[in-house]
Amino acid sequence: MRALACLMLAACAGPPRAPAAPTTAAAARDADLVGTWTGQRELSQGPAGPLALTHAGATWTATLAGTTVTLAADGDWLRSDLGTGEIRLRPATPLPEVFWLQGSGVTLEAAYATPVAVHATATGFAGDVVTLADRITLALVVAPDARDPHGALTAYIREPGFNYGGMVRALTVTRSGAQVTFSGANGKPALAGTLSARGLHVALAGIGVELDLARTAPLAGGSPTLATPPVTGDGWRTDSLATAGLAAGPLRALLAAATAAPTAWDSPAVQALLIARHGKLVVESYAPGFTADTPHDTRSAGKSWTSTLAGAAVDRGELTPATRLAPTATDPRKAAITLEHLLTMSAGLACDDDDDASPGNESTLQSQKAEPDWWKYMLALPMLRAPGERAVYCSGAINLVGALLAGQHGDWLPARWNRDLAAPLGITHYYLNLMPTEQGYLAGGTYLRARDFAKLAQVFLDHGVWNGRRIVSADWVARATAPRVGIHVPLDYGYAWWQKTYRVGGVDYPAFYASGNGGQIAMAIPSLDLVVVIMAGNYGNFATWGHFVDDWIPQFVIPAAR
Repeated sequence: MRALACLMLAACAGPPRAPAAPTTAAAARDADLVGTWTGQRELSQGPAGPLALTHAGATWTATLAGTTVTLAADGDWLRSDLGTGEIRLRPATPLPEVFWLQGSGVTLEAAYATPVAVHATATGFAGDVVTLADRITLALVVAPDARDPHGALTAYIREPGFNYGGMVRALTVTRSGAQVTFSGANGKPALAGTLSARGLHVALAGIGVELDLARTAPLAGGSPTLATPPVTGDGWRTDSLATAGLAAGPLRALLAAATAAPTAWDSPAVQALLIARHGKLVVESYAPGFTADTPHDTRSAGKSWTSTLAGAAVDRGELTPATRLAPTATDPRKAAITLEHLLTMSAGLACDDDDDASPGNESTLQSQKAEPDWWKYMLALPMLRAPGERAVYCSGAINLVGALLAGQHGDWLPARWNRDLAAPLGITHYYLNLMPTEQGYLAGGTYLRARDFAKLAQVFLDHGVWNGRRIVSADWVARATAPRVGIHVPLDYGYAWWQKTYRVGGVDYPAFYASGNGGQIAMAIPSLDLVVVIMAGNYGNFATWGHFVDDWIPQFVIPAAR
C-alpha cells in the first residue's frame, strides 16, 4: 500500500550526488531558509464523541455528534450511514456488538473499522467513538551545508505517519525572492512555498493540502529512557532491566541509535521502541509526538495477525492448512491452491509486489476501479506456476485468506478479528482497514498501539497463550514459525512470519518476526525469552529500516540479554 510518494513526487531515485560546499555569499543569502521547519494540519476525520443507542423491539436508533439515525437491517447486522462514517451494530446479550466505520481521507487511503465498547444505561447503551486522525505532521529540513553540484540548497522531508516524501532521496531548493520551490530528482516540484516573517507556507504537490511551517529546533528523538514502563491495565506486566537480566549499556546505545537527530533523508525515523523479557515489558520509549496511545500503521506486519486469525479458525476445525481456496476453478492449478499456499506466498498466481508490471501487484490491485471485490480480482488472475513451486511476495494472495475465513456465510472479518484477537488480547483501540466492499483487508495496514503490537510476538513466544488465555494452539505456533519457503533467501518465511538466525559470540539465536514497510517490527527470540518491537516511519526505504533487523538486534539487543 501507499505508493503515494513516488506517484506524487516522482522523486524515487538513487542516492544524491556528493554535495557542493556553499559559498559565503550563498550561505548568507539562504540563512533565512536554512534549518528545520515543522507544522501540523488536522484534516477531515468524521464525527467522534459519545454514542447513544436505544431500541424499541427490533428498531434501533443511534445518536452521535448531534445526529440521530435509525439503523436498517443488513443480514445479521444493523447499520446506518452518517455521511462521513457508519454505525454498524449486531444485537447480542448482554451487550450489542458495535463498530464505527470511518471513510477514507487525505492521508488515510482506506476506510477503517474500529470497535466501540458500550455499556448499559437507563435508556439503552452508550459508548465513545474514537476516530483515526487524518493528519499531516510535516518536518522540512533545509540543510545548511549540503548543496547539489550546482550549488543549490538541498532538503528532505520527514512525515512520521503519512507516506508523503517517504521515498524521496533529496529535494533541490530554488527560490525567487519569497517564493521557494522544492523539487524531486526529475525536476518536478514536490513542495512550493512562500517565505515570510510568519514562517513558510507550503502546498504539497499531488494531494491539494497546504499548511504553515514554523522554524523549530533541529529534529531529535527526545530523551531516551530506560525507566521501568508503567502498568496501564492493558495486560502487560512490567519489570526493571536488572530484574529481567538485561544489561543497560547496550540498550542505552540502542536508544541512542534510535533517537539520534537525523542529518539526512535516510537516517532512522523511529517512533517507538519496546522490549519485553520473561513476559514483562522492560523498555518503552517514544519519539516526540508519539505516546503509548498513538496508533501506528503496522503495514505488512498485519500479515502475521492474519496468520494468527487463520490459526484460530484451524483450531476450531473451520479450516485446515490443506483447505482449498477455489476447488471448482477450471484451471487445475488454481483449484489446488490451499490455505498453506496463501500463507507461504506460494499460491502461483500472477502476483509479485516487487514487480510493478505484475497484474497482482498490491498497488495495481488497490488502484484499479473495475473490480471493487479484491478477492474476485485476485482469483481472476492467471496462474504462472503450480502452487507450492515457488514463493513470491504477494499481498493480494494473503488477503485471500479472508475469503476462506468469511466462508459461505459472509462472516464480517472485522467482527472475527475483534472476537478472536482483539478481545482476548485486551486490545481496545485499533483500526482495521477495509476493502471497497467493506470487508476487512488482511494483507496489512491495521493501526495498532505499540504495546498491543508487542502482544502478538509475546503470544507466539509463549506458545499461543496471553496472560493464561489461549489465543491459538501451540501446534499452530509451531507450524507458523517454522521455516517453510524462501522469499529473499532460503527458508526465510513460515506462515506469514519471517525467519532469521543471528550468530553472536559463536552462538546461534533463531528469531521470528512480523515485518511491515517503514520499520514495523515485532520480533521474538525464543532462546532469550525476549520480544522486541520497533515502530518507524521509513516508508519505502528498506536501506534504512533493514538495519533495525540486520544490525541493531545483534549489535545491541542480543548482547544486552546474553
